[in-house]
Amino acid sequence: MVVLSFQREILIIKSEIYPIISKHYPKNTHREIISLYDLITFAILAHLHFNGVYKHAYRVLIEEMKLFPKIRYNKLT
Repeated sequence: MVVLSFQREILIIKSEIYPIISKHYPKNTHREIISLYDLITFAILAHLHFNGVYKHAYRVLIEEMKLFPKIRYNKLT
């Protein structure tokens, strides 16, 4: 249930940032190892739901819910 609400938020955030990223970055940004879309979306969710604490957001969103499988904690810091 909670995963579905996060997935809905992820789709909304990605649709909002898509025009910005597609305008200012190369077309292959969504194919990189860590997608720029995923990284920005993760950061926004961390600020909205976890007061900007990436470590807690990483534990919940990535380790428990498996929402962003390509993001690793050492790449965030």
